[in-house]
Amino acid sequence: MATAGPTFRCGTFDDADAFANFENELDWSLESTQISPGTYELDFEVFISPGISVSRLTTRQAVSDRFTVPDDVVVCSISRSNLSHTWNGKRVPPTMMGICLPNIDHQATLPAGWGNYEITVSDRLVRQLDLLPAGFFERTRRLEHATLPLTNPVATQFITRLDTHFEQARNGGSHGVAPASAPAFPEAIALGLLDIVDAGINSENKHTLASVRRPDLVRKATDYIEARLNSSLTIEGTCRE
Repeated sequence: MATAGPTFRCGTFDDADAFANFENELDWSLESTQISPGTYELDFEVFISPGISVSRLTTRQAVSDRFTVPDDVVVCSISRSNLSHTWNGKRVPPTMMGICLPNIDHQATLPAGWGNYEITVSDRLVRQLDLLPAGFFERTRRLEHATLPLTNPVATQFITRLDTHFEQARNGGSHGVAPASAPAFPEAIALGLLDIVDAGINSENKHTLASVRRPDLVRKATDYIEARLNSSLTIEGTCRE
């Protein structure tokens, strides 16, 4: 599995559209909207290498993202904060890893201060490593099966290892300069992710994702609309209520 060292890129974005354009350059389809007040700020770092890439993201403001992942890859999302986020109408706690497949429209709402690691793995490498068990892809078409529990100490050790790689790259420079140990990085991450997946599949700590749909909000919206049947209505006003 030896490969050339990965390319390291990092930056801070002060505009949601600018970040979406950057992601689109990486073959993602992303629309990002800030939904909390204040100045937009998002820190983004990524190692890009053949077969497997890893990004580290931290958002200072709450955002709503609509996205699809590139074809022929699987994307695993591991939280770096103690905050839950919503994904396709489900609340995902920080103790769960999300697995995003291509050719599906995803929607995520991320709270201010939320951060994660996103590991993008090619289909070829998924098959080479036997990363996911037979039938897993079919089950993940139902979103309640598209997560795995993060089991300690395996998860904590893996996140610590990722932190070390990224801090070394930061110290080495932000213009494509990776640390001397970079050639071993893709293999170490692939094997670490394999440990994470195995531990999650074998864990007895199964978790059912709770829906974020709230009947009280539907009732409030209905009351708001009914009270204004003879006046103008806007989507923005209804959502605000």
